[in-house]
Amino acid sequence: GIEGYTGPDVLVTIAEKIKRLGGELQVVAMDEPLYYGHYFSGPKGCRTPLDQLARDIAVKVRAMRAIFPRMAVGDIEPAGDPALRDWASLLMQWADAYRSAMGEPLAFVHADIQWHLPYQAPVREMATRLRAAGIRFGIIYNGEPTDTPIAWTARAESHFLAVESDPTL
Repeated sequence: GIEGYTGPDVLVTIAEKIKRLGGELQVVAMDEPLYYGHYFSGPKGCRTPLDQLARDIAVKVRAMRAIFPRMAVGDIEPAGDPALRDWASLLMQWADAYRSAMGEPLAFVHADIQWHLPYQAPVREMATRLRAAGIRFGIIYNGEPTDTPIAWTARAESHFLAVESDPTL
């Protein structure tokens, strides 16, 4: 009942279907495991300790790697919300826990920016710390769910231009 959670059997079923249909799964982006698996305190929030969360995820990654051995695994996490106190530090602890559990670093972390908030400083800190740890950093450029398709595209483009014109990001 929490976003991003599923059992390894579901992931294996999906991976097997991709393989059976001739596909090659090269990249998997996890859906905010740090936020929903550890940080989120709402109804049904698990608040799983980082080391346990990483071990649970490692089981799923290994099951999928049995089918697609060269599959890269990265993470998508929220960024820019001032309520996420010490988020960059927690993200680095999560990256370390993942590395310990998997024996390899995350292939990347992509920021799911809360565009309506003052995101620049938190995103800058995330980018700096992740890159220093050798983890590739990227940003998801999007619009708002309530936008029309044209407005969504225009807003995503404005977000892209704002970030890409800022040399500190």
